[in-house]
Amino acid sequence: MRKAWIENERIRDIAHSEPTDIYHSDVAVFYDTEVPDDAVNGDGWIDGVLVKPVPEIPADVTPTE
Repeated sequence: MRKAWIENERIRDIAHSEPTDIYHSDVAVFYDTEVPDDAVNGDGWIDGVLVKPVPEIPADVTPTE
C-alpha cells in the first residue's frame, strides 16, 4: 500500500515512496492515508473505500459542415 493525500473525498496525490523521504515535513503530513496499489490521482476515497470514477461516455456528435 502507498500513502495518499486525500482532499474533498478524492485522491489528490499519491506518494510512491515514504512521503517524509521525498517531501518537506510540512507537506508530507498530508500523506496520511494508505491506499491500495490500484489507486490513482482523482479516484474517490469515501469512508475509507476506493471509488473509481465512472467513465464519461460522450454523446453522439453530429458533424457540421
